[in-house]
This record gives sequence, C-alpha cells and structure tokens, in this order.
Amino acid sequence: MNQNPHNLDLWQWICGMPSRVKATVYYGKHRNIEVEDDVFALMEYPDGHIGTYVTTIADEPGTNRLEISGTRGRLVIENDSISFSRCRVDTDEFQKTFKGEIGHPEIWKCEVPVKGTYTSHCGIIKNFCDAIQKGTPLLAPGSDGIKSLEIINAILLSSWTGGEWVSLPIDGDLYEKMLREKCGGSFISEEQK
Repeated sequence: MNQNPHNLDLWQWICGMPSRVKATVYYGKHRNIEVEDDVFALMEYPDGHIGTYVTTIADEPGTNRLEISGTRGRLVIENDSISFSRCRVDTDEFQKTFKGEIGHPEIWKCEVPVKGTYTSHCGIIKNFCDAIQKGTPLLAPGSDGIKSLEIINAILLSSWTGGEWVSLPIDGDLYEKMLREKCGGSFISEEQK
C-alpha cells in the first residue's frame, strides 16, 4: 500500500479484479518502518486464472517488470521496452495433441515499438488540470482507485490472518478491527503522530 500502489493500479486496469487473494507481507524487514517492505501475493480470478505480485524495497539494482503469460504467449514490459513471445499454436491445444514426452509450440519473438512519452505523475496531474480547464476525459478517474485499494486491503488482511485466502470484496468489519489493532501496537510516539 505504501511502497508500490501504482503497479496495482496498472494490474487491475489490465487484468481486472481477482476474486480472492493470499499474501505474505513483511513489515520493517529491511528498514525500520511500520509498513510493508516485502510483499508476495497470489491472486485468483473467477475463471481460475492466477497471478502473482511481488514487490520489495530490498532488491538492488531493482526492476519494474510486468509479465503477462497466456495460452498464446507472453508479454513482458520492462526497461521502457515491450516484448511479445507469441506461440504459433495455443498451448492448451498443443498439449492436447503433442505426442512426445515434453514439447513446446513454435515461438515467435516480437519486439513491440514503444511510441509516446513517459510522463509519470506529471502527465496524470496535467491530465487532471486539462479535465478541469478543458473538459478532457480523465486517464485515471479517482473512482478507479477504489479497485486497487480493495486489492491492497485484501493483501494486508491476508497477511494479518496468517496468509489465509481473502475473498473480494473483503470483510470490512474484520479489516477495520485488525487495522485498529495494528495501529494500537504502533511504536511511533504520540508526538510523532
């Protein structure tokens, strides 16, 4: 929630909302902080597909990578580049018809040209100002933020319950109860608050 929320914004915009989440979260493992600094989450979707989300403040030199694998290939976005490894044949179909012990469909590797300018936060703020001044449609409406917040809260709740599966939407009463317990155990003094 604190270290990498925007990647979860992208996750839910691209992949949609999972139906349940299971997570392991470390708090203050690498720095003397009370928030998460190492996260591993497994997300399951209503159709049975799964996704993994990993973030940490401790990997140097670090990476920012989005990888989506499906039955027709894999898309990797990293270091300002996009590559697509396309399976000539759907992998589910290939596995049904392949007669050997272990086999792989033919793969075509494609580098996808990246056009445009990466504007990060400045671009979103400019878009927000343009929406107010010129009526430009918002790229990231505030209402979309609730979806990634729901995933973040599920990750935290799962970690607080020992890594149990948490269904979405989460149990708000349980989340609030456990959050209050966490706040009550804070080591930050009243003057720092």
